[in-house]
Amino acid sequence: MKRLLLSLLFSFVTILFVYSQDTIKVMFYNLLNYGNYTSYCTTYNNNVETKNEYLRTIIDYTLPDILGVVEISPNGTYIEDFKNNVLNQNGRDYYCNAPKTNYSGSSIINMIYYDYRKVELKHWLALATDYRDINLYTFYFKNDALKNGDTVYLTCIVTHLKAGHTDSDAIGRTAMAQKIMDFLSTINENTNYLIMGDFNVYSSSEGAYQQFTNHANQNIRFYDFINKYGVWSDNAYFAPYHTQSTHTTSDCFSGGGLDDRFDFILGNINTITGQKGFKYVNDSYTTLGQDGQHFNKGLLDAPINTSAPMDVLEALYGNSDHLPVLAKFIIDHSQSIIDITLPIAYYIQNNQLYINIFDAFSSDASIYIYDVHGRILFSDQISNQTDQYTLDLNGLEKGIYLINIKTNDRFTSFKIVNI
Repeated sequence: MKRLLLSLLFSFVTILFVYSQDTIKVMFYNLLNYGNYTSYCTTYNNNVETKNEYLRTIIDYTLPDILGVVEISPNGTYIEDFKNNVLNQNGRDYYCNAPKTNYSGSSIINMIYYDYRKVELKHWLALATDYRDINLYTFYFKNDALKNGDTVYLTCIVTHLKAGHTDSDAIGRTAMAQKIMDFLSTINENTNYLIMGDFNVYSSSEGAYQQFTNHANQNIRFYDFINKYGVWSDNAYFAPYHTQSTHTTSDCFSGGGLDDRFDFILGNINTITGQKGFKYVNDSYTTLGQDGQHFNKGLLDAPINTSAPMDVLEALYGNSDHLPVLAKFIIDHSQSIIDITLPIAYYIQNNQLYINIFDAFSSDASIYIYDVHGRILFSDQISNQTDQYTLDLNGLEKGIYLINIKTNDRFTSFKIVNI
């Protein structure tokens, strides 16, 4: 299994301020092999141009500020196609996407898109697994009145856990979930976390779901915003929350009707209390197109579904066998923190830390490496004429380290994991 963890940090010489409470809409959606053609998902039954028509209807109706997706082709053409021909249509030109990763070598990957008028991507990283990458994206919030002050941070984790009914499949899901939680536990940041994805779990007692919701570290323990725990699969009691399948027969789409809750947005305690400036809006969590009346039925079967406009329901049915889930959150600047940083980007590859410098520093910089006990393990000077600084990490033991870079008037601090 690949053990590559790559992290990229974009930081700007700015001081950010969120002036008032803003509402942010977060959405997760399994796109169903978008741009990934197989023997069963073909240009005939899953054509991208046809999907784009459906998806434009869905986006016109939902207008998410942050959109996490899975099952999109790693081919950059399709990542751009979704952005340009779905999101940035009908008068919109403000959606961006994060850089792609595919260290696990999968035929389908995760991606996140966002409204850059409201949020900005600060840094991202990916964890490779035996199946698919796990992606973590950290955003800060802004608004049109941005001047001086501070901001609120949010880390979104997008994951697509292993599918399947067997014990081996469940073990694979648990291993992926444990990798996420082990990483968050190592970082141990008291911040805002959302995890969203196609978990492919059948009940809340599954090992993967327990990893998320029953973790000993309460800062990173996740909660179900709608508090619906139990055996979801093929259980009519949970019909209002099932997300798969929109179809009863199988071809590209899975069949069987709506009888599984595979798709989730979960949040840690800070997103419930609002302690870090990002708070869930009560009763805002929805499964788009789900009326609770189509257990083991197709989305368009009788009785008539009135939970959304008919063109939206038809688009949901035509595009994917999954339904999207959405939730709203309030941003409160009074709980935010100051960000005064240097214009750098960094990444780790082959045990080398590369720091790219976009604009010349005002003075030479000092760089320090600290261990988790606060001890300085290394220090050096970075010339203000340097555009890339390289640091060999082979002398460090496996673990987490804090990097501080300081000039006369600016600083940047970030964590790295040496694995």
